[in-house]
Amino acid sequence: MIIITYAEALYNEEGAKNNRNKIEGKTISGRQDTIISDGSRNQDFTSLNWRTYRYVEFPT
Repeated sequence: MIIITYAEALYNEEGAKNNRNKIEGKTISGRQDTIISDGSRNQDFTSLNWRTYRYVEFPT
């Protein structure tokens, strides 16, 4: 399972956005897409809605 998270800003410990250019010590919280793969090489993913966010987190 692959979970992709999208957000316009990152949040600090208090939950404030503050400066969007500073990323250290902040976490992402936002919309997510969950993809279940069958393991084949030729798979395409298209979301039902446009994704126009500043930050995207892919699992490592």
